[in-house]
Amino acid sequence: MNRIVLTSLLIYGFCALPSNAIIDENSNGMSDLWERMYYDGELFPSTDFPYRAQDDLDGDGWTNEQEAVAGTDPFDPTSPDGLVQPNITQIPELRMEVDGDGISDPITPEAIILTWPTIPGKLYTLCHSPDLAQGNWSPVEQAFIGNGSDMEFTFILAENENHEPPPDKWFWRVMIEDVDSNHDGQTDAEDYQLAADMDGDGLTLAQEIALGTDPTNPDTDNDGLPDGIDPHPTTPDTVPLAAATTIMVWSPAE
Repeated sequence: MNRIVLTSLLIYGFCALPSNAIIDENSNGMSDLWERMYYDGELFPSTDFPYRAQDDLDGDGWTNEQEAVAGTDPFDPTSPDGLVQPNITQIPELRMEVDGDGISDPITPEAIILTWPTIPGKLYTLCHSPDLAQGNWSPVEQAFIGNGSDMEFTFILAENENHEPPPDKWFWRVMIEDVDSNHDGQTDAEDYQLAADMDGDGLTLAQEIALGTDPTNPDTDNDGLPDGIDPHPTTPDTVPLAAATTIMVWSPAE
């Protein structure tokens, strides 16, 4: 995707808003699918510190609940400010002498490109503000649901249609939310996850949860049969060796 907005980029940040429609068997306010993804296929062990929604397992400044909504790893503080680390690319202004007067003219303006990865089913809204006042955040345009590809916004640093220069600074942040578009009690992101075959064994995540198999291991019991065709995927089976077959080839004598 590509969006072009007339303004400048200075500071960015991310925030994740809580969601009500989630699969939450242990009633801790966080998605069970997210917990299983980062806690070796298990749910968080308790509602005590540091596994509560308001705790911060990796000390990155974002609560477990915020990380659950954003779909990030609660045990890995890779970003200094908490969540998704966007990539910023600056495109310099291109100038060229085109009319023979010896003076270079602007061909394309300076631009800044902001990109970040998206998770299928998560709702993203890019917001901007002239300052950091709480009530001054405005969406750049309509929110969109991620599809797993990178999102790209291009900010052109040039005068607007009223010949006004771009502001000296703008502050930006991306809001990440969970939504339940079909009102089935599961977020869109959970719907995507449940329908996905994470390890390529022929079983969806929903089927793996029902069977008690490991969604990250195509052969949970390590017996040589992928879970999708194993009649007992959690108990090793004795796999019979293929019967030896003798193949005889006959051709008539010349």
